[in-house]
Amino acid sequence: MAVDEIIKPDYLFEVSWEVCNKIGGIFTVISTKAGTIKKELDDNYIVIGPDVWMETHTNPYFEEDQLLYRAWRMQATSEGLKVRVGRFKDGKGAVAILVDFTSLFPQKDKILAHLWEKFGLDSITGGWDYVEPLLFGYAAGKVIESFYEYEVFPQQKLVTHCHEWMSGGAILYLKENLPQIATVFTTHATVLGRSMSGHGWPLYRNLEYYNPEAVARELGLVAKFSLEKTAALNADILATVSDISAAEARKFFGRDVDYVTPNGFDISLIPDSDFENQRVEARKILINTAKTLLGQEIRDDAFFVITSGRYEFHNKGLDALIDALGYLNKNYKGDRQIIAWLMVPFINTGPNPILKNRLEGKEPITPTENEFLTHNLYEPEQDQILSAIKKNQITNSGQSRIKVIFVPAYLNHLDGIFNKSYYELLLGCDLSVFPSYYEPWGYTPLESIAYKVPTITTSLSGFGQWVLQHYESQEDIVRVLTRKEDNYEEFYQAIAATILEYTEKSAEELRLIGDKANAMARDFVWENMIEHYWIAYSTAIDKAMARSDLFRPRRTIEHPIEIAEKAEAPWRKILVDPGIPARLEGLVRLSKNLWWSWNNEAIELFSSIDEKLW
Repeated sequence: MAVDEIIKPDYLFEVSWEVCNKIGGIFTVISTKAGTIKKELDDNYIVIGPDVWMETHTNPYFEEDQLLYRAWRMQATSEGLKVRVGRFKDGKGAVAILVDFTSLFPQKDKILAHLWEKFGLDSITGGWDYVEPLLFGYAAGKVIESFYEYEVFPQQKLVTHCHEWMSGGAILYLKENLPQIATVFTTHATVLGRSMSGHGWPLYRNLEYYNPEAVARELGLVAKFSLEKTAALNADILATVSDISAAEARKFFGRDVDYVTPNGFDISLIPDSDFENQRVEARKILINTAKTLLGQEIRDDAFFVITSGRYEFHNKGLDALIDALGYLNKNYKGDRQIIAWLMVPFINTGPNPILKNRLEGKEPITPTENEFLTHNLYEPEQDQILSAIKKNQITNSGQSRIKVIFVPAYLNHLDGIFNKSYYELLLGCDLSVFPSYYEPWGYTPLESIAYKVPTITTSLSGFGQWVLQHYESQEDIVRVLTRKEDNYEEFYQAIAATILEYTEKSAEELRLIGDKANAMARDFVWENMIEHYWIAYSTAIDKAMARSDLFRPRRTIEHPIEIAEKAEAPWRKILVDPGIPARLEGLVRLSKNLWWSWNNEAIELFSSIDEKLW
């Protein structure tokens, strides 16, 4: 589609369970993309998420603004919709609407029954982990409808972009109730694909032979899969983030994917200046933490390997990385220390008290073995990462050159040990490893090269495939290792060999590679990738316009005005009852309170604030 043929929406609603709710990669997609779209649409770009923090009022990603769309918000409240309106802090201040969908709980059975009758949505086996996201999406659809009725002119073009099955309810609600709104549904990771991979099923080799409905029943995913597939079939546009996820979608949904919309990157997050000083500072923190935890000397030239992301042991390749480190632990003959940082958030009890006390000088630092955690787990004996470390006989002893440190905490400046962000610590590492088996895109390796850290990824990740398709000789920046269902041992040994290869590079070689990596990352900035989205939105608008005969009239709130038939009217004596609403009675009391005009202390107070204005 030519640039001059693209029709951009007047309003764009982006709906996701991860709006102002940091869980995984979709939060990063939306938050980093928001600035680029906001430049085009300003406050007509609106993100919608669940108000999961409503009982605490301390959502760190949302700042409420009582004046923003105030009149509509009051109208929505009168319609029984509970919303908070404000700004998405991590999303360049984009308008954010958080939806309290709990008011739909009493109507749950009625809504589910209606969606079964209307769309064949099979919710009968769905638990609350299905019902809540469904009701959120449904409520989001009602919110968009209310906003359309109150704020939008009939001729304006609207697009609603929903991410993954959790927001599928919005697609279904709008399909039935507001056909003039164009819809886009993006599946980042399919329900079945993620679960099958996590269970060790050979997803790619046998993809064409699976029966999706049978697989959903066997894995207990009937309701979630039904919502995902139904949303995909009823959206104007079906999109995925990579060719590898497009193949899944075609098989599981029985519909061709309209567009592949690869993820971009917000380069403004990367420090332009003082980069080396920040790297030095990050290395000092990592060295000191390792030294304090292990009670061992950590040399300045220690080679730092890092991985991060969602805790999916097999899907993210954590098993392969730990086996690679175990292989090195048995075969590495070099002198340089190799320390692997597994920055994978998981439920934890808080900072490791021994480490924290040592860092604060409350306990002496003494040598330890079999110490791996910066933050303690509730059931460490059941943890897959710790079990794999033990299986590979990695002990973190003083004699071993291979050490592994597990950081199961969100690094948001408040973790109690590092008190830095993940990106601030990433700067101090030498190589990142993301050996995923299931990775529809893969933000983490892209983030890594942006921060001048070369990376290892796989041929089964969307990002890895993109690199193989678009770059010929960037192996020193992004090493894409071939991963298959039947080459596991060869694969993890290739990881070990690549780590070893990079440990032998000089500091200057790594610096030059880092500079080239940062330059390569700039190819993926949202300014370069956003066109894929505009094209998808434009096509969705075309499809919506083609069904204009189905558009329903826009409901309006009428305010009748009586006009006198004669210019002259008889004079009558009347008594006026002001009828002030109860919520405004305080203004009446305030209007009659003139104590500040005669009370000397009050006069001094107001005068001290601004004498000239007073």
